[in-house]
Amino acid sequence: MGVTLRECSDDYLHVLAFVLQSMDGEEVALLRLKERLDDPQTTPMQAKNLKQLAALLRELDFTDAKDRPIPSKIRDNLEKSQSK
Repeated sequence: MGVTLRECSDDYLHVLAFVLQSMDGEEVALLRLKERLDDPQTTPMQAKNLKQLAALLRELDFTDAKDRPIPSKIRDNLEKSQSK
């Protein structure tokens, strides 16, 4: 799982949570995250990202359209952050 060594954006984590849930289902995705958190080679920044990702998986219901990532919103957020 490619959780980066730097802090991940909310949009990135939202999309990643959606992909993990779509591929594995919530339970399996959470087990994979727990395995990664328990790995002694996981850095503190990776652990923070993994915990945020797990929280999103628990909080969001991706079967409901309102919780799915919205590409246009993500693009707008990216453009805003790049213009700063």
